This record gives sequence, C-alpha cells and structure tokens, in this order.
Amino acid sequence: MANKNEEQLKTMMSGQKTIDVNFKENGKKRTTKLKVQDPGTSVGLDILDLTDVGDQTNNLPEAYDLVMRNVIISPKMSYESLNKELPDKFQKKEITKTNSDGDKVTITMKFPDYRTALGIIFEIQKNNGGMNNKKVMTDICNNVIVDKDNKHVDLDFFDEGSDGAGLTFVVMSEVMKFLSAPVNYKGVGAIIGAAFQFSLDSLLKIKK
Repeated sequence: MANKNEEQLKTMMSGQKTIDVNFKENGKKRTTKLKVQDPGTSVGLDILDLTDVGDQTNNLPEAYDLVMRNVIISPKMSYESLNKELPDKFQKKEITKTNSDGDKVTITMKFPDYRTALGIIFEIQKNNGGMNNKKVMTDICNNVIVDKDNKHVDLDFFDEGSDGAGLTFVVMSEVMKFLSAPVNYKGVGAIIGAAFQFSLDSLLKIKK
C-alpha cells in the first residue's frame, strides 16, 4: 500500500513545475515564482476549447478560471480572492475630456470585477484579427462607465449632442488602461497567463 501511495505521489509531483514569471509594475521589472501542475487531459482540453468558441471569439476569462482552479498551485488565487484583495485605488477613476461640442465632460469609470474586466480586454480583437468595437463599447457602457446618478450608460451617450459626443475611442482607450491596471497589479495577468500557457504546453507535451 505504501509503495502504491509513493508511486501516486511521484506521478503527481512529476506533473508539477516552478516557473519564473517576469512582469512590470509601476514601470519596474519584477519576477515572482509560480508553481503549477498538469491539470490532466480532460481539463486541458476544456481550457484549449475555450480559446475558440465559434464566430472567431474566445472565452479566455472562463479558461483563466479553470487555470486558477486546476493549474496554479502557488500563489493560490481565484476571481473571488482577487476581487476581495483589490485596493481601493483601482476601484474608481474619473477623467475629464472635451467632447465634439467643445464641452468639458467628466467620465466616471468603476472597476466591475476581474472576470468582466478580462472579458472586455480579450474581446477587443477577434481570433482572426478583426475588431470587435461594438461589443466592447456595449460592455464598457453596461459594466464600467456610470453617469452622475451612478447608473450605467447606453451607447447613445456617445451620440452627437450627448455628453460623450466624439469621445467613443478616447473613452475606449482610457477604459482599457483603467481595466489593465488591476490585471497588472502584482503580476496577476502575467501569472495566470504563464499558467495558461503551461496548461497548453502540457497538453501538447511541449518540454521547456
């Protein structure tokens, strides 16, 4: 029995690896240790399938969820813990821009949650390289931008004569930077991305 347990432990350990993850935070280069494990063929295929879910789109936020639950050993993380531990400075930001009517407009952005933020970031470009502008802006309006009454806005917020007139792509760019800051915080995005790549390499048996 002891020999069987030792063999099981040896098999499990053989699928584990420690990776040096390099990332930048506040303009400074940093490195952290990431311990990962082979998630197995079934979960590995689930992760792979989520990279293309049809119509040239992906569901990488769900793939990242599987990675956090099945691949990453340390540092342990989940969407729930990431949301809970995010500092207040990343939760909200106001920007002031001049619209096409020459009026200065203050736009408030609120961080939705990590899963939603990653979804918006990843959906900006389709798998074939095509842009996904309307879907991105719709999701930005529904999940990130709020008006003076703290309510989310519609796409007509950017129509001529409205506060956001002429600011569609200015706001899109600002929102992407706003959402990317929490993803880059403590190398979160780099860590999950490295574990995600490890899971794909393990499935294809690529040794590095």
